[in-house]
Amino acid sequence: MLPIYQPATVSDHVCDNDEGRTVNRIVLFMVLLVLVANVSAGEASVSHISEQCGRWTVSFDWSDTDGYAKSVSQADNEDNRVKIYTDTLTLTSDEDPVKTIKISIMKYSKWNSSLAEQSNLMNLANSTLIKSGSCKDTRVSSGEVGGNPGMVGSGLECRNGQIMNVAVYCVDGSSLAIAPSTLAIILSTYDQDSTDRLVNSIHIE
Repeated sequence: MLPIYQPATVSDHVCDNDEGRTVNRIVLFMVLLVLVANVSAGEASVSHISEQCGRWTVSFDWSDTDGYAKSVSQADNEDNRVKIYTDTLTLTSDEDPVKTIKISIMKYSKWNSSLAEQSNLMNLANSTLIKSGSCKDTRVSSGEVGGNPGMVGSGLECRNGQIMNVAVYCVDGSSLAIAPSTLAIILSTYDQDSTDRLVNSIHIE
């Protein structure tokens, strides 16, 4: 006897659709879990660090996976009878000593309002790239450093093809209530992500 063919009923189609929706929901839920886990892992891998640099405390965001050695130096010089006290914090990668970030904080004994002008900050950024990296050309423009107005840029055709990034800003000139007297120069041979993370989050006090 031949088997009797029975067409699928409406209830069969409903069950199939329900199963399909359930599978889709499960897949979507798993994708969301993976995305949340990746975001959480990314956030957990960055810490806000504070380091002493002479009379200053320097804080910034840093990847937990990037170990570094730190050193601090101090130098005094004079320009047109104005003393400049410079404290420098240097971070050197544990894995690659070529990768460094130098944060130089320059306190002026006598302040000239022109020191905080964009033209002077741009000159400082350009000269730092040229002197430190023997860069043949520079690309510098206005930007933000730790939420403060300043100059940011990079060197082109630098010595040994090295990455050179710079940021310059007036440390205590963001408030009209505080008379400016201090400039900071950040020079980095780290990759762009590490440099941007520090420059965007830096705070000096």
